[in-house]
Amino acid sequence: MKKMMRNLSLCLASALILSGVALASTETPLPTFETLDANADSQISKEEAQNSQMLTDLFESADINQDNMLDKDEYALLEKK
Repeated sequence: MKKMMRNLSLCLASALILSGVALASTETPLPTFETLDANADSQISKEEAQNSQMLTDLFESADINQDNMLDKDEYALLEKK
C-alpha cells in the first residue's frame, strides 16, 4: 500500500511539473512593433501598448528615455529579453 501511494504521488508530481512546462512554453510572444504602432508614427504610445497586456506591464521599464513612447530601438531591446 505504501509503495502504491508513493508511486501515485510521484505520478501526480510529474504531471504537475509537466503541465507547468507546457503552460510556460505557450506564453504569448510580444506582437510586432508594426502591429502595435496603430497610427504608423514609428512610436508606440501608452495607449497603443494597451493592446498587449505584456507590453503594458513592461512599458515603464522599456521606455528608456522616459518620453512615454517606445521607439523601435527601445522595443527591440524589449524583444530580446
